[in-house]
Order: sequence, then structure tokens, then C-alpha cells
Amino acid sequence: MKNFRIKVDPDYLQLIGRATYTFSYLEWQIIYVGEKLKPGFLRDTRKCTAGQIANRFENLAKKTNPELRSRMIDLSSNFKALVIRRNHLIHANPITDPQGEPRLHYSPAKTWQEEDIVALINDFELCAADGNNVFYKLLV
Repeated sequence: MKNFRIKVDPDYLQLIGRATYTFSYLEWQIIYVGEKLKPGFLRDTRKCTAGQIANRFENLAKKTNPELRSRMIDLSSNFKALVIRRNHLIHANPITDPQGEPRLHYSPAKTWQEEDIVALINDFELCAADGNNVFYKLLV
């Protein structure tokens, strides 16, 4: 393994990497659901931020047929909340915590510990699974 200059626990970095990957997976699940609801959604969101995708998906969810609308709005709301949480992780600042460990900190008072990142990953996975269920079972 390369000897990097900035020292940080490899397990911590692995969790951050998993969170980043899992969010990307979730984001594309949302895009594919959006594409199935409205062809061209993928193309129209290609250069959008996650927040912009969340807003466009929310607008789309509100316009779905009445049988799906509640489920789509729930999926949309969940994704939108997860975008904010993901941003709090990705845009956090590196600090050294009181135990001397390098960590990410998002002001005003959120230091990302391993268990926080694991919980976030689990929430990303649950939302992605819900999107997958919508895609394959409800949007046939």
C-alpha cells in the first residue's frame, strides 16, 4: 500500500468510501425511477447536483398518478433528506477529535464517528432498495 502523507484510520476511510459509493448507487436508482416515470429524466438530470435531482424528482413524484403518488412522494422525501445528510458528510472538515483520531466534522456540532457513517450507509441502502422495489414492482 502507498505511504500517504495524511494519516487516517483505513477503516474510517473505507466507510467514507462505502458511503460515497452507496449514495451514488441510490442516486442512480432515483434517476432510473424518474426515467421510467418520465422518459428524458436521465438526460435532463445528467449535469445536475444531487440536490437538483432531488428537487426534480420531487416535482415528478407530485405529478404521478394517484395510485402511486403517496409512495413516490415518500421515496422523494426520503431521498431529499438523504441528500442533505450525504452533503453533511462529504462537505465536512477534517479535524482531530478529543481522542486524537482524525475525523470529519460538520458544523455546528456533528463529528462523524464510524457508527454514524454505518447508520447513514444503511439508510442509503434502504432507500435504494425502496427505489428498486418501485422500479421493478410498481412501474411495470
